[in-house]
Amino acid sequence: LCCHRRIGGADDAESRSPHQHEVEHHVHKGGDAHQHQRQASAAALNAMALMGICGERAAAASAGPGSFQTAFLDALYAFEA
Repeated sequence: LCCHRRIGGADDAESRSPHQHEVEHHVHKGGDAHQHQRQASAAALNAMALMGICGERAAAASAGPGSFQTAFLDALYAFEA
């Protein structure tokens, strides 16, 4: 299966994600697909942990559901590792 074809036969550039070709090119050039998957999984795990921390901070600072959203966004913006 060529890296330019998607399963299902779609071959147009509009049906592909912006980074799909870059990833496929890396894999075809000898990159480690499993390493990419591990990095993506680690990034998702870190993002969820960050959301949990910011959610706890927002819950402590908000008076209700309407102010939680703003407090959550503020907590994300102010987060420093």
